Amino acid sequence: MQSFGAFIRYIRREKGFTQEQLAEKLNIVPPVLSKWENDKGTPSLFNLCRLCNILQLSLEDCIACERRGGMLPPENFSPETLGRNIKALRVNNGWTQAEMGKKLFVSSQTVSKWESGGVSSLGMLGSLSELFGVSPTDLCTEYGAEVKSPAAEACPRPPAPAQPSNFQPSATMSICRPKSRNTAIVAAAMIMAAVFAALILFVAFMPSLRQTPSASDGGNETSEGGSDDSQNNGGFTGTGSGSTPALPETLSFSLPVEGSYMISAGFEFWYNQTLDKYHYHSGIDLSVEAGREVLAAEDGVIYEMHDDEVLERYIRIDHGNGVFTKYIFIDYAGGMYEGKTVKKGEVIGTVAEPFGSEYKEGPHLHLELTFGDEPVDPAIYFGLAAD
Repeated sequence: MQSFGAFIRYIRREKGFTQEQLAEKLNIVPPVLSKWENDKGTPSLFNLCRLCNILQLSLEDCIACERRGGMLPPENFSPETLGRNIKALRVNNGWTQAEMGKKLFVSSQTVSKWESGGVSSLGMLGSLSELFGVSPTDLCTEYGAEVKSPAAEACPRPPAPAQPSNFQPSATMSICRPKSRNTAIVAAAMIMAAVFAALILFVAFMPSLRQTPSASDGGNETSEGGSDDSQNNGGFTGTGSGSTPALPETLSFSLPVEGSYMISAGFEFWYNQTLDKYHYHSGIDLSVEAGREVLAAEDGVIYEMHDDEVLERYIRIDHGNGVFTKYIFIDYAGGMYEGKTVKKGEVIGTVAEPFGSEYKEGPHLHLELTFGDEPVDPAIYFGLAAD
């Protein structure tokens, strides 16, 4: 069986396109298309749908790497549409997010991310298509993802919405939808009104809440409040300046690439040669030759894998207590998937050849560290900060 890259190359030549011509139609640079055709990377679902429309292929063709027929996917892929369809199919099958996750060997958090529009690869789309028994194109099409199940059969069928002229519903269509959208809108409005009223009351009573406790009973309250704040932050405590949180003593990071050196620091405006402009830098760049192994900096669980040849390819690891590391411009190692537990020092990939938004910068690994979705300077915790 031929590879995805070989299949795309064959179809491109069959259609009479050069790499430069097809790349121009896709609004990408030719080296990106060359990497796809040489199986050194895969397009995002957004670019894949555009590619299918240009080459007149179905998503089923791309998964099987051979012509099997089928409808063309939507030219402008919508992650939100795919997420809504995944959720509808899961609910119609009577599965919780955890139950669905077990079927695909991922966590319930990963399923939740998919339902929020987080599916990023053709392989992931193929697995979901096989699980639900529907075509990948149906999964990506508004009102097109359908599955026949006991829950679906019990759901009254709503009036069919207007469809584009080329829409072909599958034979098992049945997606439950709310009986009244107006009811949901009214409920949401009532909740917002209640929240607004609570905010007004809170502001009105703020002066009394800010009163300083007396010396006889305030000392203990202050110390206890500090203890509570520490617990609510998952064990993190401030350093006093408020700019750099102190990580738990249980975490001890090691450099993800050996033999590298820092070429740009975080939290500064950095000149991007590829884009010819300055932009804010929220991590550090570690210069090293392409192909060097990238290691997990600490024990954790792969929270996210994102593959976009035009922008960036990365792995994000959850280390617990709201701490995440992110490794950008990486080629994935075999066996990596969202929800996988990794150990400190485990190989998660290799440094990629420069591409995308930092094509002219040379091979390097971009490393980010965050706590509670706020960026933290990795140099401080990886032994690279100046004294």
